[in-house]
Amino acid sequence: MSRKVTKFVTRKFISLQGEIVQSARDFVSEVKAEMETVPHKNVLNSDQSGFNKEVRSGRSLDFQGIRKVEKVVQSVNSTTHSYTVQPTVNADGEFVGPLLLVLSEPKGCFGPVVQRTMFKVC
Repeated sequence: MSRKVTKFVTRKFISLQGEIVQSARDFVSEVKAEMETVPHKNVLNSDQSGFNKEVRSGRSLDFQGIRKVEKVVQSVNSTTHSYTVQPTVNADGEFVGPLLLVLSEPKGCFGPVVQRTMFKVC
């Protein structure tokens, strides 16, 4: 059965896979040992997550040969805007602020309405 390729790898990657796995295990062991010597409130982890304001598929069903395929969305503006949040937590599971929030605007700046009402930092 035909399957879609999900990842391309080199022969070198395959031959070094055992070393890579062992290196990862060694790293985890070293970090765990180091974490035992440091208060858990001082061990921090941060990761970012991106969210689209409106999720939409780029594909639709229509008759063959149709040149213009339209799709109804709640807001065209929401299909091009997204935001990213990046919280930081410590090893005790406590949130460590401030929270990083990035509002991605397609042209790199806010519109005039947002600029008028936005808190000015500098």
